Amino acid sequence: VMAAGGCDQFIFMSSAGVYGPTGVLPLTEVNPGDPNSRHKEKLTCEVYLDSKGLNWTSVRPVYIYGPLNYNPVERFFFDRVARGRPICIPYGGTFITQLGHCEDLANFMVMCIGNPKVFKQ
Repeated sequence: VMAAGGCDQFIFMSSAGVYGPTGVLPLTEVNPGDPNSRHKEKLTCEVYLDSKGLNWTSVRPVYIYGPLNYNPVERFFFDRVARGRPICIPYGGTFITQLGHCEDLANFMVMCIGNPKVFKQ
């Protein structure tokens, strides 16, 4: 970050894994972070970027799928559908998630470049 002198905006790939447990859906940026999350350092990074006065944008996708996927979580869902099996939703059906294709995520991130509506969030 320090070497980015002259950079107008820093776009940071975070994760929805930063959020703590909540009974409120949908999650928004005001939901608290989980201090025990394996992603907690991503929240620390956001605080750091903000403390430096940078225009930063944090993107928090849930599950990304597409070519070269190293963690194919979508296989679970699609395999069950293909076999005519029900899709189990954890926590009594209250655990909602989403899948996003890597190209859609990349297109969204391109739309963030230079967009003051997404600075500092």
